[in-house]
Amino acid sequence: MGSFGAPKTSSVGSTAIILIVAIALIVVAGVVTIALMVRGGGDEPATAPVSSVPSSTEPTEPQTSGSPSESSDEPGLTADELGMELESKINRYQAALDDESHELWDELDHTDFNQTAVQAVIYFLIDMKAALIWGGSPEDIAEYQERMTHFEELLMAGEPLGEDVTIKLDDRTFTYDGQTGEGGWTKN
Repeated sequence: MGSFGAPKTSSVGSTAIILIVAIALIVVAGVVTIALMVRGGGDEPATAPVSSVPSSTEPTEPQTSGSPSESSDEPGLTADELGMELESKINRYQAALDDESHELWDELDHTDFNQTAVQAVIYFLIDMKAALIWGGSPEDIAEYQERMTHFEELLMAGEPLGEDVTIKLDDRTFTYDGQTGEGGWTKN
């Protein structure tokens, strides 16, 4: 007669499955977060008008300290702290895209050109935030802080951001030409 008991299971196999499921959930959560942020933005492509924002305009948000090597008495930000700062800036810029009376538009001309640049900055910040999910070396964190500051300075000066963006969704595509500042959403 055979035994009808429960089949033997391997604890190593069960642990591996749980680990794979956990990793998959983390990846899906990250992708969903980025996809939700990507869904913001208009449907019209932008053209490059002449900007009336002087190039000496500085962002009004307080700037964080530079890289850890710039101040020997003050440690640099951790990956978590920079991630929170990036999230705050992403939320601020997204709020400006969603609200024509947002205070950002008091600092920056509210044009299609600048709206497209704000959307591109959001994607650059999301990219850096996603890279910090698993932490980062002090050098990586300092580089991301510099990039964040550089993009904001160019944005506030009405200048192209110097890097291209292409985000393709099922129904539309966002493009940004980092040399000309032209781009926007187009339907696929």
